[in-house]
Amino acid sequence: MSYLRWHYIEAPKFILLLIGNYIFFVGHLFSVKLLINTLFSPWRKEVARKTIPGISFGKIFDVISFNVISSVLGFIVRISALIAAFIFLIFVILAGALLFVFWLLIPLFSLPIYLSTNKKENLKEKNKFLEDHLEENPKPEYIVNVSAWYERMKEEKKKRGQFWTRENLSSIPGIGRYWAYGYTPTLDQLTVNLSKENFPIERLVGRKNQIDQLQRALEKEGNNNVFLVGEPGVGRKTIVTGLAKLIDAGKCVEALRFKRVLLLDIQQLVLGNQAETEQRLTDVLEEARSAGNIILVIPSIDQFIKDSHINLTEVLSTHLAGKNLQLIGITDPQSYQKYILPSPSLLKIFEKVDVEEISKEEALEILQNYSIDLEKKYKITASYQALLEIVKQANDLITEIPFPEKAIDLLENSLIFVREKGGAKLLEKDVDEVLSEKTKLPLGELSAKEKVELEDLEKILHQRIVGQNTAIEKISQAMRRKRAGVKTKNSPIGTFLFVGPTGVGKTETAKALAEVYFGNEEKIIRIDMSQFQNDNDIGKLIGDTNNPGILTSSIRQNPFTVLLLDEFEKANPKILNIFLTVFDEGYITDGLGKKVNFKNTFIIATSNAGSEFIREKIGANTPPSDLEKELTNYLLQEKIFSPELINRFDAVVFYKPLSKIEFESIAKIMIDKLNNKLKEEKEITIRLSEDSIKKLIDEGYDPVFGARNLQRTIEEEVENKIAEKLLKEDVKKGSEIEIIL
Repeated sequence: MSYLRWHYIEAPKFILLLIGNYIFFVGHLFSVKLLINTLFSPWRKEVARKTIPGISFGKIFDVISFNVISSVLGFIVRISALIAAFIFLIFVILAGALLFVFWLLIPLFSLPIYLSTNKKENLKEKNKFLEDHLEENPKPEYIVNVSAWYERMKEEKKKRGQFWTRENLSSIPGIGRYWAYGYTPTLDQLTVNLSKENFPIERLVGRKNQIDQLQRALEKEGNNNVFLVGEPGVGRKTIVTGLAKLIDAGKCVEALRFKRVLLLDIQQLVLGNQAETEQRLTDVLEEARSAGNIILVIPSIDQFIKDSHINLTEVLSTHLAGKNLQLIGITDPQSYQKYILPSPSLLKIFEKVDVEEISKEEALEILQNYSIDLEKKYKITASYQALLEIVKQANDLITEIPFPEKAIDLLENSLIFVREKGGAKLLEKDVDEVLSEKTKLPLGELSAKEKVELEDLEKILHQRIVGQNTAIEKISQAMRRKRAGVKTKNSPIGTFLFVGPTGVGKTETAKALAEVYFGNEEKIIRIDMSQFQNDNDIGKLIGDTNNPGILTSSIRQNPFTVLLLDEFEKANPKILNIFLTVFDEGYITDGLGKKVNFKNTFIIATSNAGSEFIREKIGANTPPSDLEKELTNYLLQEKIFSPELINRFDAVVFYKPLSKIEFESIAKIMIDKLNNKLKEEKEITIRLSEDSIKKLIDEGYDPVFGARNLQRTIEEEVENKIAEKLLKEDVKKGSEIEIIL
């Protein structure tokens, strides 16, 4: 019964739909509507034009004769195509009618087709896909998501295979669609036709709004040009390629039908001097205008506007004033603000369309689409968990490149990594390993050794820092939060204000932190904030049109670091206010309007303010917990820092003056450090007796200058003697030098 219902009801409906689709296809293939509208137009716009001033009856006759011949030629070609379309239409109608009647009269003929359409789903293929794209013991939601991924791919493949649908028939180019438009030999050499790019429309994820905005701007009657503004890597070319594909498939607004979206090759265009470049661009624009159906895409259009040697603003303004040429200029927000906004003539004829970074969810979907192609390229499958990890870690650790580019790049690098080590499947841990190599940060699951180290962080830091228990505790807590993945804010890893006298370990704590967390005490950026005491020093710190900025350029080049802001209180209050956003949101906007991310940075600001206050309170045996609160109140009451700034720090940490007993431990640490350096570089060691060390402490102890004075004493009393012995004596490798004070 179900078979008969299918044969006599459902299948005939499909046949009628098929006939309707092919009737539509005849009109589309021969561009019937366009040919009728342009029936008496000149052939391919090859119209002779009068170019010499003055009256010449011979020239007038030549122009009229050429135009008449061109129109006659166009009429003959178009009417021939329309006749062919009519013949094909009759054939489609007759063939469709015969198929319909044949289908109704011979039901047994359709039985094999019915059986094939009701074939059960190939579960073996689906299970293989799930096995290839899931790791062991996956979460239930992962199985659901990968199943949905498989079904989406299967549906896309099915749609592409249904050649009879109106959608797929529309993607076949019509033979007469460009007959009403001009030849473009120069453009064909200097541009890429984006409709020919290998880019399936169904993979255009998260860009519907921008493409809709683009179409609305382009279909206007006048001033219908667009600046597409977004950061490099955010998907600007993807959007114009998607538009070109939609136009080619006939899925665009009526005003854009039969348009060609051409991407200009800038490298070829700017060959030669300014005059040659300007002439070449003039030729391109004139040819595009004459053709009548060109949307020209110029990447990095700002370089034509900002460059004093090749400033073509006037050329662009002149050629875009008419209706026959449209242009999409691609640029970034900083260049738009700096070079385009000051030009009223360009703003008048261009509309701005902003391209924002896509969401993590959209990035994951794009990554799934790309992974299938990359898997075929590298012969490596990628697990769903690995794709999730790529999106998560790219969002957290790669801040200078936007989605989706950073996720796609990381996926490809990870697949290459797995191939090189002989693997067959990209796993979550492989992604972490790739990023750990790049960032020098510990990522992924905590190893047993790392768990022990995190538990013993205070002990590890105290190998370099004597005393200062409160500071070490606060730093260790911030490190554990970050590594355990429980930090929820986008703020920096930790922000601390270290307050106390000089030489008590504030800078040494920052170095120890860099060594423990980032693997090297050199992973530290040190800025003397006393250099920024005036309002006009802001540009020196965050950059302006003349310089990149000390702070912003340093973090941009090395985002995984400890930022040490020395003598923080000496900076101008307006400059200190810049850090409000940094401490709270984890980013700063530089002098050119571009964000710089600090969320992978430890920030330590140091200050000698309150040193005497700390000394007095410690002398009065004030408990550490009370001292921290009293110190914060003191800094606010004395207006050294604003309440807004103090509240942005994770903690205000006081550093107490060092006792003579603590100096002994510091002296031994300094001697051990010197010994290690000598052993590594000179293959010798030194030995100091307890009396010599005691003498060093007696000479180096200074409550005012702290350990810095001890360091100077070691340089004068110990390092100088080592240098003398190396120069005067024959010190053999492996020997031990005794230093007597």
